[in-house]
Amino acid sequence: MIHIRDASDGDLKSILSIYSYYVRETAISFDLEIPDIDDLKREMHDIRSRYPYFVAEDDGTVIGFAYAHRFREKSGFNWDVELTVYLSHNRRGEGIGTLLYGKLIEALKPLGYRNAYVSITGDNEQSLIMHEKFGFRKVCTLENTAYKMGIWHDLVIMSKQLCPYDDVPSAPIPYRTR
Repeated sequence: MIHIRDASDGDLKSILSIYSYYVRETAISFDLEIPDIDDLKREMHDIRSRYPYFVAEDDGTVIGFAYAHRFREKSGFNWDVELTVYLSHNRRGEGIGTLLYGKLIEALKPLGYRNAYVSITGDNEQSLIMHEKFGFRKVCTLENTAYKMGIWHDLVIMSKQLCPYDDVPSAPIPYRTR
C-alpha cells in the first residue's frame, strides 16, 4: 500500500536516486548534471522551512516525491508556488503522482497560496494529462527553450488557482511538518 508522508533527511539518497534517472536518461529534467547530495540536502531544508515536501513509500521504499517551492523571487509573487513531482521511472502510470499531488495541493490551500504553477517538458504527455486532471490549464509554451540530449525542447507552463483572490491578502503561512 502506498503511504504519503513528509520527507526527511533519511529520504535524500532515495530522492537523489529517483531524480538521477531523469537527469541522465530524459529531458523531463533540464538539469545536465546530477546534483550533489549536500546540495540536495540544502535545497530540501530550504524548501521544508516554508513549503510542504512529501514522499510516497511502498513497503518502506521511497518511490516518488513532490514539493512546492517559491515561484519567483519578487515579493509580489509571495502568493504563488511552483510544484515539482518525480516518481521512480518504473512506477509511472500507477496513480502515485496523483496521490502525491492530491496531498500537496490540499496542504497548500490552508497556507494562503493563491496560484500553483508547473513547468513541463512539452512532450511529457503523462505529466500534462495528470496536471489537467487536477485542473491545471495551459498558460503558454516556451518553444525551443531548453537544449538537452542533442535537441531543443519546449517548456509548457500550466497554472491552477488554489484559493480565492482577496483585495488585500494576508501573507501565506509556512508549512509545518506534521
